[in-house]
Amino acid sequence: GVATGAGVFLILAPVETCIAFAVFVFTLRWKRYVSLSSVSAAATIPLLLWLSPDPNGRGLAICSTLASAVIVFRHKENIQRLRAGSEPKTGAKKVD
Repeated sequence: GVATGAGVFLILAPVETCIAFAVFVFTLRWKRYVSLSSVSAAATIPLLLWLSPDPNGRGLAICSTLASAVIVFRHKENIQRLRAGSEPKTGAKKVD
């Protein structure tokens, strides 16, 4: 879902999406959690669109806010594991 949304917003809001991708990469390198990186990037696009001075971008800001809310909702289990400290990090070895 995150990748599909990123593809759509890359066409609709390319600058904001590229900044969100940079947030994703930075967060992934810093914390090594894909879920945290995905949620952070998803929250970045609507934030940037709401802060944009372009009055024609309000509809896109509303749509991106709804899409971001869906992404955060779909990551609720990951967020619970992050809070509990049990979310696996990228590159961590699996324990059977």
